[in-house]
Amino acid sequence: MRLANKWMPVSFLLATALPMWASQFYVSPAGSSSGDGSINRPWDLATALQGPASVQPGDTIWLRAGTYPGQFTSTLSGTSAAPIIVRQYPSERATIDGGSSRTAALTVSGSYCWFWGFEIMYSDPIRVVPSPGPWPSELQRADGVVAGFVGQQGVKFINLVIHDASQGYSFWSGAENSEIYGSVVYNNGWQGSDGGHGHSVYSQNQTGVKQIIDNIMFDSYSFGIQIYGSSNAYLNNYDIEGNTLFDHGSLASSGPKANILISGGNVAQNPILLNNYTYGLSGGRGIDMLNDGNGCNAPTINNNYLAQGTGGSSLVINCSNILSITGNTLYGATNISTSQYPNNTYLSTPSGVQVFVRPNQYEAGRSNITIYNWANQASVTVDLSRSGLALNTPFEIRDAENFFGAPVLQGIYNGGSVSIPMTNLTAAQPIGNYAIPAVHTAPRFGAFVVLPRASVQNSAPSVAAGSNQTVEFPLKVVLNGTATDDGLPNGTLNIAWTQVSGPGTTTFGNAASAATTASFSVPGVYVLKLAASDGALSSSATTTVTVNSAVDGGGTAIRVNAGGPAYTDPVGILWSADTGYSGGSSYSTASGIGSTYSPVLYQTSRYSTGKLSYQFAVPNGTYTVNLKFAEPYFTTPGKRVFNANINGQPQLTNFDIVSAAGGPYKAIDRSFTISTTTNQIAIDLIPLVQYPLICGIEIIEQSGTGTGTAPPPPSSSSILVNAGGGAYTDSQGRAWSADMGSLGGNVFSTSSNIANTSDPTLYKTERWAAGTLSYRFAVPNGTYNLTLKFAEIYFTNKGQRVFNINVNGQTVQANFDPFAAAGAANTAVDKQFPVSVTNGQIAIDLVAVVENPTLSGVEIDLQGTAPTAPTTSFQPILVRAGTPDYTDLQGNTWKADFGYSGGSLWTASAPPANTQSPALYQTARYSAAPFQYNFSVPNGNHTVTLKFVELYFTTRNSRLFNVSINGQQVLTNFDIVGAAGGAGIPADQRFAVNVANGQITIVLTPVTQNPLINGIRID
Repeated sequence: MRLANKWMPVSFLLATALPMWASQFYVSPAGSSSGDGSINRPWDLATALQGPASVQPGDTIWLRAGTYPGQFTSTLSGTSAAPIIVRQYPSERATIDGGSSRTAALTVSGSYCWFWGFEIMYSDPIRVVPSPGPWPSELQRADGVVAGFVGQQGVKFINLVIHDASQGYSFWSGAENSEIYGSVVYNNGWQGSDGGHGHSVYSQNQTGVKQIIDNIMFDSYSFGIQIYGSSNAYLNNYDIEGNTLFDHGSLASSGPKANILISGGNVAQNPILLNNYTYGLSGGRGIDMLNDGNGCNAPTINNNYLAQGTGGSSLVINCSNILSITGNTLYGATNISTSQYPNNTYLSTPSGVQVFVRPNQYEAGRSNITIYNWANQASVTVDLSRSGLALNTPFEIRDAENFFGAPVLQGIYNGGSVSIPMTNLTAAQPIGNYAIPAVHTAPRFGAFVVLPRASVQNSAPSVAAGSNQTVEFPLKVVLNGTATDDGLPNGTLNIAWTQVSGPGTTTFGNAASAATTASFSVPGVYVLKLAASDGALSSSATTTVTVNSAVDGGGTAIRVNAGGPAYTDPVGILWSADTGYSGGSSYSTASGIGSTYSPVLYQTSRYSTGKLSYQFAVPNGTYTVNLKFAEPYFTTPGKRVFNANINGQPQLTNFDIVSAAGGPYKAIDRSFTISTTTNQIAIDLIPLVQYPLICGIEIIEQSGTGTGTAPPPPSSSSILVNAGGGAYTDSQGRAWSADMGSLGGNVFSTSSNIANTSDPTLYKTERWAAGTLSYRFAVPNGTYNLTLKFAEIYFTNKGQRVFNINVNGQTVQANFDPFAAAGAANTAVDKQFPVSVTNGQIAIDLVAVVENPTLSGVEIDLQGTAPTAPTTSFQPILVRAGTPDYTDLQGNTWKADFGYSGGSLWTASAPPANTQSPALYQTARYSAAPFQYNFSVPNGNHTVTLKFVELYFTTRNSRLFNVSINGQQVLTNFDIVGAAGGAGIPADQRFAVNVANGQITIVLTPVTQNPLINGIRID
């Protein structure tokens, strides 16, 4: 499924005057070769780029909105005085999607042609391949743009957005006197078995000057701008100015790379690097010109701000005949010295805030903003007087790391400064099966783009308070209000919930948020008002909440997150991972969902090309069935229409999600009262137009209606499943069923012998899945022993397959490596977990970290040997790995460090900023050798929470260690930075532990560097 196009503002003032006789032509995704290029009979893109006779130097070809799938070659040629311009139409979004191909999305072979303002990307899902080296056979994505394979002059690429290609630009010697300007280039490349590949720009040049100016480039799998080649390649005459480059290599296991690299087998001649800005505190280099020992000649390196931190290098060079190195600010190692080049600033610890504004040379009012927020301010003041914005111009500011997301700021420019937020920013994730997610650089750093918008008149905010609701006292109600505005006059919108009437008082979770919760002091009928003001105009709406007296429900409640994993919503209700379905596929969107307080629930869905069915076993009785929908793909009514039947009876006819919700990406629920006498609720969605789709299902038994009996106690049998294999009788005479209970995946087997087991046949087969491998088993409520069986029968080294083990929505073991746990390939290893069931189901989810998760067998013990709850009163144990005692915001007292054997205490110079308990994480116990903690506890089930944060290293895999609890290894090659998604972010790990000997022993063992822990909680 491909998402529809969203509106994107684009200014359209041309800096260069074109001939008065210039013509304008049009292309469209629906155009054809038989068109004439007019706005009513547009060409297709391939036809337009092949140079129709009617297109002459100085003409403009406009790309209308939509997606252009395929790979395209342009032979268009203008003249130096009258280039041909290929440009996105104003206020629209045109996208070239290279799809799944090893051919560049756009290849340019003509001269004096400018390509301007549109998007280029690849939608192929493969980002991690098992092969090393460049261009592995499994890779089905190629370069975004290729120019210079043939001799050409004066080609320009202006303000393009290129992402998720194998490489952003391939900019070769043949493209003389050509330019890459103002582009936003990110998430390009792929992960191979040997590390990351693919750069933002890869370039060589022999004659003429190549300009790379005012671009924002980040998060490629390898280098940023790589100017590189063999001894037969030329690296001459580059003008690199005003670029913002950061975090190159951060998406790959091989780690940070240089943001600008000039290197190879030949001497680089006359490089000019002015006013560039780099960032990468996890390592890497800002500007690397060591050039493999071959050096460079006659460089000019002035006024750059290069911040790579103590873990990286800001500037390293090997050059002769240096013309100038002055005015640079360097944070990070460098091989130049203050005595050699005194007119630079060498930082050991940066402070304050640095802001750089670069006005765009081709679009009036557009500019790039680069912010170094060393003070970690929640927002930064930026003077827009140098941005090129004219007074009274509507504008918006977009976060480069989430360019197609909502603007971070919009309004009308009245002169002076604006305040740009530096918190709660999210990064656009790579497309496909990426192994390492993109992590936003905020609040320490940010890159933004200022865009002018068409002039509009201020309108009052649009406010909806949501539908009327009924809730039982004292439960909270979720208020699904919405308040939107046009951003005028100054980009602010003040929101407030108030109580209009009611018998008691209302407490709002956040009265300043349209989507929030509310609780009530007494039962009754309450009228609540949501108001919004933009400072000049205001609007309001009301909703009625009926709060009934509490009744004894005690009935069945089934809640399913269709297409998604287990999820706890904002009011603490647990939704199980997708289950009960027959057919269909899952789909998810990163777009925000409106009209709901629980948008995550609606971001995943299940759809089917035919009938989509769900079936649930329930006691006979009467139920409320809530079906949850949001349209994640189509943007107009009539594109997806279906019927819904429950227990064979029509409930929805010609249901259109967009029409019912009032637009795409908006939640809409439908509720029905259903009585059953067949012990089941069967839901069927039947297609009429396109595929039926559902986001969630909620089934709640109405009070006092159930006629079924209570679930029986655990029986005396066991569930034994041979994952990936057939029925099997083991060495103890126990019968294992053929593979059952899985929710997809594939099977694999080996003929190799399996060690460390008396039942090798059981481990020779397995089920695997890309992403998440899931099993579901219906069981009576009770306490169980769950044994999962593994053997690594494919890979031959540790670290090649790593995944998390989740049971009933809880992570019971993180970063499990079957090879490391067993000690070798083709060796059996079992993992056992106590499980308490209260919802009639055991849900097993193995979630990929590195490669695909696998499973050889499942054993669920239903006998009386299951662990029991502690029989004595037990006060939780809370340990701070440090001193003194610490009381958190919830009033819990964490005792000063005790129970340890070995190790030393360490205190960081500053606490982390990403927790409500910073002092708890500021201290730690560490050791170069294994160390442990021992605690006396009652026998029974306990939850052990281990608290970690990395305040020393800044890169992944710098500190790796194992953790075992009572002899069971629960963390393997644990990497705090990797688990948390960055340094300075807590990465707590929780485990279910059954105790039979009256103690809990926690052992931390080093793998790389010293293991470390900040706190321990035992419940």
